[in-house]
Amino acid sequence: EGLVAHAASRGFAVTAEAYRRGEISHSQLRLLMRIVTPETEARWVERARRLTVRLLEEGQQFGKVILEP
Repeated sequence: EGLVAHAASRGFAVTAEAYRRGEISHSQLRLLMRIVTPETEARWVERARRLTVRLLEEGQQFGKVILEP
């Protein structure tokens, strides 16, 4: 819960709620908290709902654009 509270306190309510609902894993939450900004939060959470942690990491590390479905 500490990471969820941290997300919420930083204004990332979409991320915190997705975790609470079981839509993203703890590992995804941890990764997202390193990379999201207020402007990109909704897009990253949507990606996290569809992709594995590994694919999210690769997309973030290499600056790849992950296409919408």
